[in-house]
Amino acid sequence: MDLDALEQGIILRIPAVAIIDPDPHSRAASFTELDTPTGVCIVVTQTCDAVRELAIEPYLQVALIRDVDQSIWARSRAGRLSPRYFALPQGSAEVARPVVDVRVMATIDKRLVLDDQFRLADRLAAALRAPFSEWLGRRFARYAFEDDLEQELLGPIRRRLAERYDSEQADGPLVRSIEGVFLSLMERSVKVLLLVEPGTKTRSQLDDEDKLRRAASQLFRPIFARAREHGWSLRTPICEASELNGFELLYEYQQVGLDLPRALEDADED
Repeated sequence: MDLDALEQGIILRIPAVAIIDPDPHSRAASFTELDTPTGVCIVVTQTCDAVRELAIEPYLQVALIRDVDQSIWARSRAGRLSPRYFALPQGSAEVARPVVDVRVMATIDKRLVLDDQFRLADRLAAALRAPFSEWLGRRFARYAFEDDLEQELLGPIRRRLAERYDSEQADGPLVRSIEGVFLSLMERSVKVLLLVEPGTKTRSQLDDEDKLRRAASQLFRPIFARAREHGWSLRTPICEASELNGFELLYEYQQVGLDLPRALEDADED
């Protein structure tokens, strides 16, 4: 493979990566070779650095690709509900339900990609390149909200979204359509914006204001009770991207990081 063809999102055959961990027999650090679960990793280095000449940018950063169960794959579609997993299209690089696991990253020499052993396995579809890049950025630039807001509202909201994801009641389709959650704060007044997929408001379960209102009411009922208990004034607008303007996204809202249920991730690690 030509180094000039490198880009973020290329999948390489990387059989193992090195992890620095504590040596159990001394106070020094040691290296552990960690087999990659699927034998493939994805390039997370920005394309402009990936193609830069070796003398300036001699290395690439790669992240593991794992094969996970259907529930985790669906919830981490385009990284929507996880800062750790980003689901790739099923069957990518011959992996049934692949996700990028950004918790394990490694640095490799660019020259490895010239070796047939590490030849290109696949590459990210063009439509996913921008969402993947944005997701990587959010992983390292997540906004740190105040502890009381996290404990009293944001934590319960994350748990509620996770709980209701599989619901067949009115709020289930709403949760499954979420692209992102954004927060606007002014003293004790909070707006929690649900940004949903284009076309969400024309689907049969949510195709009029009454249906949408009922779904939102069911979803947020315990959250509103908790907000009142802790003295927060809470609003929960639901919008498609076409209904927002640049000022709101750039200056009014901060994105809220969402999480897969801990139990699901633990089960996947077993």
